[in-house]
Amino acid sequence: MIVEDKIVVEKLQQVEVANKQVMDLTKRLAALNEEVVALKNRMSTLVSSQHVKPAE
Repeated sequence: MIVEDKIVVEKLQQVEVANKQVMDLTKRLAALNEEVVALKNRMSTLVSSQHVKPAE
């Protein structure tokens, strides 16, 4: 394999690693978004049960 081919292979491997990291971060972000939605729903439930208007 010539030097240029080795460099291309190394770069492709780096891209594969980076893509996996992006996919993992995307999954974590989706999970965090679900937690945020759940917390907002919980806050709404607490606020409405106390008949208190949320601060604007």
